[in-house]
Amino acid sequence: MKASIEKFLDSAQTFRCPICGSGLHPAGRSLQCPRNHTFDIAAKGSVALLRSRHTQDGLYNQPFFENRSALLSTGLYDHIVREVAHDVSLLLDSPASSLLDVGCGDGTLTKRLQNLIASAPVDSPQQQDQALHELTVFACDISQPAISIAARGNSSIRWFIADLAKLPIADSSMDIVTDIFSPANYEEFKRVLRPQGKLIKVVPGKHHLMELRRAIADSHAALPKDYSNDDVMQGIEQHCTIQHSTLASATLHLDNAQWRQFLAMTPLMFHVDKSSIDLDSLRNLTIEAQIVQATMK
Repeated sequence: MKASIEKFLDSAQTFRCPICGSGLHPAGRSLQCPRNHTFDIAAKGSVALLRSRHTQDGLYNQPFFENRSALLSTGLYDHIVREVAHDVSLLLDSPASSLLDVGCGDGTLTKRLQNLIASAPVDSPQQQDQALHELTVFACDISQPAISIAARGNSSIRWFIADLAKLPIADSSMDIVTDIFSPANYEEFKRVLRPQGKLIKVVPGKHHLMELRRAIADSHAALPKDYSNDDVMQGIEQHCTIQHSTLASATLHLDNAQWRQFLAMTPLMFHVDKSSIDLDSLRNLTIEAQIVQATMK
């Protein structure tokens, strides 16, 4: 049997049926619950664990995620993912650890995170063996096009389509939950994390994409030039105990082609006429994030 399917069968006990909440068990090339709700594992290595067919958002479509994957593969967000990988590496102190990346999109950042964790400096050969062989990574998104892109290639990551409102994951089964620029469901995070589990949430910094925000505001006077993450941080503080927070920021030069690609992959442009943006005036772009490590209250 293909490794892309076997990885799910080996982890079946971690999943829960999205319809009835029962545990899942291997059934041929599928996952099945005692009530015979059956979820087929795609040959490329993903499984859809939804209560019902999800109506895809027309804005978060295949071209959106293809552009996102292509541009992020160049390392545009690497300075942020490195900080997340560093935090995760310091948390790998048990014989076997599990990580869930929620809202993983096309999976580019999840794959980069896994690779950086595997190559992170370690203090002993025992820690290196643990980082390379005993971190099991799960990753989900509600978008079928996104997960179909994520599942390309030979990856050990368990990709699955799921609704953040009710994650099809067993209670207290995760050591770490990562949430990189995605919505949060703190009640679900608390449920799936083990008692001492950690949440690593990445939120935009106040200067994130400031050059683009200002260009949009210049042609759309009603839109703000500046961004504040105060509401997001207050939400984290309400549900979590923050252990530490790190700012990762870089201002990068993008050529004209990269700018076109970026405009095609950012939600900032969903309701903005791309032709109103003067590409010739854009050179640099600030990518900034606050990386917050916390425990659940």
